[in-house]
Amino acid sequence: MAKQFIWIIFISLVFFACSGKTIRDGNEYTTYYESGDYLCKQRIYNSSKVLYKYIDYGKMAWSSWHYGTFILDSTENVNHTKFINDLLPFYYTKFICDSNVIEAIELFYSNDEPSKEGMYEKIVNGITYKVKRYYTKQGSGMGLDYTYRTLLETKDSIFFEKLTVDNFGIKIPEKTGFRKGNITVEEDSLGFVKKIKLEILNQYPFWEKMNNAKVGDTIWTNDNVFKGEDQIHLSPFSLVYSFDITLTPDSLSKKQKISNYGVFKRVVSN
Repeated sequence: MAKQFIWIIFISLVFFACSGKTIRDGNEYTTYYESGDYLCKQRIYNSSKVLYKYIDYGKMAWSSWHYGTFILDSTENVNHTKFINDLLPFYYTKFICDSNVIEAIELFYSNDEPSKEGMYEKIVNGITYKVKRYYTKQGSGMGLDYTYRTLLETKDSIFFEKLTVDNFGIKIPEKTGFRKGNITVEEDSLGFVKKIKLEILNQYPFWEKMNNAKVGDTIWTNDNVFKGEDQIHLSPFSLVYSFDITLTPDSLSKKQKISNYGVFKRVVSN
């Protein structure tokens, strides 16, 4: 009887811990942030606004993860923030400083009910979000790995030279640039780039090729169709696939740094 009681208590704790994102005030996009285990921030040109993304793994092994992306003014202390309005679960594309506008893409699974609106606007804390909706397929995200020799940063992009597939990837031009926004930079203790991770949306059906391939089939990845472009210009309700790309400097690469603008970097706790 005692064992049964213990199991009932344990299952109840797991159920409440794994119940998803905590809603504290009835607002679907409000969460409770308390110095999460993983916090990154991104500065924006000519703006006092700072974008943050976080993951709070919880206090217990069975705790649910809390995660989101939010925006604060640079004068606000993120470590003292409690209640936060999360941004929508969108793919951030562009911040227009003069008018406090964020252009974004929101992803829906292709088997969801069609939405009435392909585009909509939402205002949160003085920021206007212009959101366009794309479709994607559950489980279709692909992870690709590359090494590079050098990088060049501009105001809105990062260009890489001598790109080479590392472990698993699709062949793309040796010199390729990626738009800033969904880029996370990992640095060493001196602030030099150690690894760069980014996400792009593209209609290249590589996941479909792999999903439909038979055992023993060769999947060609050098057909010069996939250029590594972030296809944020497509019409609403376009079907896209997400590509999580990891770029690491090769053995001949000189140490380089990247600014804090347009890219996410880990916030080091004091």
